[in-house]
Amino acid sequence: MAANAAVMPTNDRMPVLVDPYEYDAWLHGGIRDVTGFQHRAPFAAERMVVEQTEDLWRSGKLRAKAQPQLALL
Repeated sequence: MAANAAVMPTNDRMPVLVDPYEYDAWLHGGIRDVTGFQHRAPFAAERMVVEQTEDLWRSGKLRAKAQPQLALL
């Protein structure tokens, strides 16, 4: 999806983000549900925090503060 103001300084696109009430549609919905998520407006920048790092994407060198995010992968 298109990037919001928080992500735009880093990239012109961002991953599709879903709210908890949308999990079922994302995981078990039809193709129209999934593409609907991709083509909607992005999350508001105020709902996000973007932390800039020197690390390469997927470098395997996460800062200690980011370690809990490994559980999401």
